[in-house]
Amino acid sequence: MRIFKLKVLGTVLILGIILLYFSLVPRFLENIAPFYGDEYFYVKNAESYALTGEYKAAFTYSGYGSKVGGFDAHGPAYTFLYGLFQAFDHWSPNFIFWINLALLLIGLGLLAILKEEKSIRIFQFCLIMGSPYTLFYGMSLMPELIHIAIAVGLYFAMKTWETKQSNISLGVILFLIILGGLFRVTWFFLLLPFGLNILTKKKAIGIILLITGLLLPILYQNLFLETVPNVFSIVGSELKDGQLQDGIYRLYYNTKRNIYFLITYSEGGFYWTWKIWLICTLIFSLVYQKTSSAFRISTYLFLIQFALTIILYKTYRWTEFRMLSPVALILNLQFLSFSGKRPYFLWVPILGLISFLWIIPFEIDTLEERKEHTLLPIPSNIQSELKTLSNSLVRVDSTVLNLYSLDQLPVVDTLGKSIKYILPYYELKEETASYYLEMDQDQLIVRSTKIRIQ
Repeated sequence: MRIFKLKVLGTVLILGIILLYFSLVPRFLENIAPFYGDEYFYVKNAESYALTGEYKAAFTYSGYGSKVGGFDAHGPAYTFLYGLFQAFDHWSPNFIFWINLALLLIGLGLLAILKEEKSIRIFQFCLIMGSPYTLFYGMSLMPELIHIAIAVGLYFAMKTWETKQSNISLGVILFLIILGGLFRVTWFFLLLPFGLNILTKKKAIGIILLITGLLLPILYQNLFLETVPNVFSIVGSELKDGQLQDGIYRLYYNTKRNIYFLITYSEGGFYWTWKIWLICTLIFSLVYQKTSSAFRISTYLFLIQFALTIILYKTYRWTEFRMLSPVALILNLQFLSFSGKRPYFLWVPILGLISFLWIIPFEIDTLEERKEHTLLPIPSNIQSELKTLSNSLVRVDSTVLNLYSLDQLPVVDTLGKSIKYILPYYELKEETASYYLEMDQDQLIVRSTKIRIQ
């Protein structure tokens, strides 16, 4: 009888969540254009790849891009995935939304075929779809649904590996870790706890995984991502210059400030509940990490990412917790899997659902902001002029960044070659631009380097 009631409750929750998404998705699709700064890079670099077949980013902060390939700060994987539709003459941001959604559905499909009790699978579905993380980023052009799909895939693969202990299941896990790392380097760190876990049974493979888990994030970050100023890069420069004391103090000050914001700062009830959910996930995971090897491996990854978030990043706003949430979802899926024997595990996923209820009004307001977010259009004569430039690297003035719809900038010239842009959001050493897009007496103009020098 209890199981029946749980299934009914879970089914009602699922139907309610699906109805909510059906009501919000049309609102988002009506105004599907970049809204947050990062969205412009995902959209325009994918469009450039789709139309030209070139990997080198159209939008970069410096004009140089990454050391290898000239990719932007987000790396090549998103550009490749979102720009796969070269067959289309007119690339659209809609592709990003539908690709993200398709990958999420594939992840949910894996949960459906997992050998768990039906009531557990129903609540695991509710956990994923009823996460504030899923709702907020699902109504955006950010790639976070990809990381949910990776998280669910890793959960599925680790559960399979724990049961079978086969080389095939181990290979699938390693493939998913590498694939995830191409999208976000922090997934590479999963190789560390995995290497430790199998060190006693397969010493050579364990050592290889440990070394790879340390080197891959550093190499990939350094070679394939455009470097932008952050605590990690600044401390690295200070240590390289022998400023050991300054580097240590910067880490201490950043950690102290992050902890202060973690304890005090809020943007609403959903944020407090989300923080409590993440912290409870960490506590429960540490206490019960010996329950299974998959649980232990996921716990160590969460601990590594939590430490990175607090020590090396500026975690002042709730959106920065997007790095932690996918791993927290893996652990919460484990909680639900164990909830038959330990019912108190249910309280942690329930916190996620409470935060989901809190965030619904916020998300509706966000969709309204997207609708009312009006920027000046790029004049047709400017678009035409940009398309006629040859071998162009265009520096976009900081004033233009805030006033105009950057998604209207053409990324292909009349010869079908890529147009590159410098978007100076950070103070970086810039490649010498051949043209400048800037304001002159309240009008948008294109200046050449020669004219600018005169």
